[in-house]
Amino acid sequence: MYYLNPNSKFNIYGYLGGQYLYSGQSLDNEYESVFINNWSLGPILGVGAEYFVFNQLSLFAEYSYSFNFGEEESVSQRYEYPYEKYELKLNKVSLNPNPVKFGLSVYF
Repeated sequence: MYYLNPNSKFNIYGYLGGQYLYSGQSLDNEYESVFINNWSLGPILGVGAEYFVFNQLSLFAEYSYSFNFGEEESVSQRYEYPYEKYELKLNKVSLNPNPVKFGLSVYF
């Protein structure tokens, strides 16, 4: 994080970070099974404003964007005739605005 004026009661800051997301699902019944895996990673870029009520307590609001790239893979297999198996892989790229976050920070 980079604060424009770190010693002020009111600060504006910017930050750069990263994230990794993974989700997996398995759906089974007596006729078929489906497996779905998703993963993505990428940087997060954000800006915020912070007001120090006391030296150890502040209120903040921040907004960020995340750029993700990853892959979605799904496999579907039938257990009865016709015995079929489908596999699908998709590459994903996205630019996502994240919701504005409001909060309270406590510093020790």
